[in-house]
Amino acid sequence: MKQSFIYSILFSLVFLSKTISQTAVNIVGAKGFCPNETATITTDSVFNRYLWSTNETTRSITVSRAGPYSITVINTVGDTLRDTFFIAAFALPTPTIGGTPYICPNRPTSLFVQQTNYRNYAWSTGDTVRSISVNNPGSYSVSVVDQNGCRNSASTNISNGAPTALPLPDTVKICEGDSAVLDATATDAIRYFWNNEDTTAMITVRTGGMYNVIVSNGQCVSYDTTMVILLPRPMLDLGKDKILCNKDTLILRGPQNNLYTFRWHDGSTLSTFKAFDEGFYSLAVSFGNCRVSDSISIKVFNKKQGLVLDSIICNPQYRIMPNVEGTEQYRWTDGSTNAYLDITKTGTYQVLAYNGRCYADLSYKLTFLTKPNAHFVRDTIVCIDFGTKHLDLNASWAGAKYLWSTGDTTPSVTATKTGLYYVTVTNACGTGWTSSFVTFKSCYTSFIPNAFSPNEDGANETFRIFPASDVTKIHTFQVFDRWGQLVFVANDFLPLDAENHAWDGKMKGRALNPDVFVYYIEIETEKGEVFIQRGDVTLLR
Repeated sequence: MKQSFIYSILFSLVFLSKTISQTAVNIVGAKGFCPNETATITTDSVFNRYLWSTNETTRSITVSRAGPYSITVINTVGDTLRDTFFIAAFALPTPTIGGTPYICPNRPTSLFVQQTNYRNYAWSTGDTVRSISVNNPGSYSVSVVDQNGCRNSASTNISNGAPTALPLPDTVKICEGDSAVLDATATDAIRYFWNNEDTTAMITVRTGGMYNVIVSNGQCVSYDTTMVILLPRPMLDLGKDKILCNKDTLILRGPQNNLYTFRWHDGSTLSTFKAFDEGFYSLAVSFGNCRVSDSISIKVFNKKQGLVLDSIICNPQYRIMPNVEGTEQYRWTDGSTNAYLDITKTGTYQVLAYNGRCYADLSYKLTFLTKPNAHFVRDTIVCIDFGTKHLDLNASWAGAKYLWSTGDTTPSVTATKTGLYYVTVTNACGTGWTSSFVTFKSCYTSFIPNAFSPNEDGANETFRIFPASDVTKIHTFQVFDRWGQLVFVANDFLPLDAENHAWDGKMKGRALNPDVFVYYIEIETEKGEVFIQRGDVTLLR
């Protein structure tokens, strides 16, 4: 009986416990969620059936929207129970990093989260406190968790606040009397402070010593220093320009110091140079960056000068003036001793110059020319009745070049048809121009025999002209042998006197051998026309 009583009590307790525990339902879980996250809610007890406002029928559900959520449950005895739970959507924390955005050399800067209500902090440096100290420029970030458990991060860049690196060299070497510019220009600098109290970006220094500068850009400063070394300047003097006699030698000397380096005009590097020929000599002496130079001109007075002048002279007179430096006396080949010589004709002229110690022999070759004034035959008529088919036009002039209307560049051309012939003649003294209009036509003028026999038989003894009736004057009557030598000439005679101006086949009284000879005749008519007749004649014996 005692045992039955105990079981009855336990059953009652169990039944009472179930009845009490299922008389109400409570939704428990997260009060809200962070952006891009969800929240899970559930009942605080186990029931037979569940129906959420989302139509889900599980004990627990996961939600991603803020708002009220309700549940209806049925307990073990069939009672219907209800509860409602509100889920909030939490905002992300928005941390802001404060502090100086740059860092100066050897001086750390502090970074901190400006908000103070966060639960914890995690910096990219590994620090977990609100404020940190950094020593180097770069990118820094922090992650924070707020009171709702939401996490967010922020970052910042810390730049190098120092001015642009200074370009000063460690050392600068200058010569005595020279200067150097120290340039500390930094692109972002606004102030400069030199130890010589200068406040510009560049300073000019002329003395040795240590120079330092502080450069500020308004945020940080940079510091640099350089040592200026003053070098003694070598002393160099090669002396005045010299005039040597032939085979003389002059020793040119640089300063005698083993610390110096030497470079002569020819690239040699000794401290001395042996000069024996005329020319320009120079020496550069260096000591570190310190460099000096000097030069000297040397002439050889009694060296055989050879041809010192070869010129074309366009004036009728020229004065040679040797003007040899240091000359005390001149002697020309004609015996004169003046310092000049006036000449009027082409030739080579020599003079001996003496300076009291040695001689110089000079030679001058001068060619006298005049501006071309070439003239060939005036406007003329060439008679073709006796076989003449051409006319030679000659514009020869000493040292000249030629350009004819025909395109020829020779001193003479041959005219073969009627027309204007002109030529430009040019030499070193200028340019001349001349022309002639040549007419080829039938003249029906004088008769010229083609043979004669001066053999004293009384027939055909001389070679003569038989002028036509309209001929008023014979300007010239010329006969040449086959080599072009003039063997007979008669000038300016009248037609009636033609018989007295005949050729007897002799030259200077000597009878010539039988041969063919060439004649040239200029005849003027009543109309003033000048005709040229050319041809050949045979001398018979």
